[in-house]
Amino acid sequence: MANNRRTNTTQNEYRRSAYVYGNAVRKEVPVYRDNTLRRELERPIERTDRNRNTLQRQKSGLNLGFMAFIVAALAASAYILIGYIQLRSEVTNTTKTISAMESQLNDLRVANDEAYTRINSGIDLDEIKDIAINRFGMIYAQEGQIIVYSDAGNDYMRSVDND
Repeated sequence: MANNRRTNTTQNEYRRSAYVYGNAVRKEVPVYRDNTLRRELERPIERTDRNRNTLQRQKSGLNLGFMAFIVAALAASAYILIGYIQLRSEVTNTTKTISAMESQLNDLRVANDEAYTRINSGIDLDEIKDIAINRFGMIYAQEGQIIVYSDAGNDYMRSVDND
């Protein structure tokens, strides 16, 4: 069988492919002169295998650690969001309370000003002066009876009578 086969190994045909003469043809196996060509042809196969392995890992689903991280991040986000909503609600309620109190304060100021004006309009200062002088015997202070103190910055002042 070995003497029936003949290989054509001319330079130009060797690059294309090797042709085997005989009664049974084997699968064509590329013949390489140096290892660089073999590595270049094997690289796509290695990449395909790597991609296939990566795709299988992706199809298998998310791993447990990543799922735990996602759940923890979601829980933290929900906790922060609920806290934020509660704070906004408190701020809104406080604003409404402050607005109601300001309205009440304005009503009280208006009522106070009206009462003050009514009281002042009901007082007759000439009548008070007449009663103080005639009924109680009050007199105006004389020139030597008025003592003027300078303000020394104290909160209060004591007066001692020397009589």
